Amino acid sequence: MPIETERKFLIRPQDIARFVPSSADRVEIEQAYIVAGPEGALRVRRKRSPSQDVFLLTCKGPKTKGSAKEIEFPISWNRYSTLATCLTGRLLRKTRLTLSLNGYDVEIDIFHGSLAPLCMAEVESPDCAAFVPPPWFGREVTGDPRYDNGALALAETLPPLA
Repeated sequence: MPIETERKFLIRPQDIARFVPSSADRVEIEQAYIVAGPEGALRVRRKRSPSQDVFLLTCKGPKTKGSAKEIEFPISWNRYSTLATCLTGRLLRKTRLTLSLNGYDVEIDIFHGSLAPLCMAEVESPDCAAFVPPPWFGREVTGDPRYDNGALALAETLPPLA
């Protein structure tokens, strides 16, 4: 099973407007957690881009310092829509912008609905410990379980934004 290694940082919405080019790749995401907790997560995700919709089933193991075992499978729209009805907590909706910074692919998630104005940047790479965040990145929240998407789906209130 592949290991996902990541670092997460809070981002201020106004800094996205200032520092992220309008040409950054953009995809709309909605994800439903069927199971979410410290032992891992099972979720379904829909990724909408101008050219296609992709539906995925993901199983993640427990996280340890930003790393977790993860396996992902493509699924059909019918399976996605059926499994999404079994969600625990809220359906997450976010816009994901992808850009290259300091030699790394960085994904910036802009959350919508009750999770707005939360914005986070994520770097996924086996060597992400070497990533040097730009000055406009906020506090690093890697390893803080309140900022895991599964926890956000279950949370009654937003975690601190600064």
